Amino acid sequence: MEDVIKTYIAKAPLEVQDILHRVRELVLEVDPELTQTLSYQMPTFKKHGKPILYFAAHKNHPGIYPTPPAVAQFAVRLAGYKTSKGAI
Repeated sequence: MEDVIKTYIAKAPLEVQDILHRVRELVLEVDPELTQTLSYQMPTFKKHGKPILYFAAHKNHPGIYPTPPAVAQFAVRLAGYKTSKGAI
């Protein structure tokens, strides 16, 4: 079975590939049971069939897109970072 996230990262700009690999590693360290897939053309981690985190490669930076409840839950820890309802 194809590792769709690994394939996605391999196609990303070289400048962000290491960061994307590290994001994936960190997420799986927290919960190795997460389902890994692509949604909205982005790597996606799901728990019990529901997405909990997306991430993406952009030309000059990676994007991390937790679901809105996660951003709200960690608002204090995310102080100082640019966030929106569903993005860090």
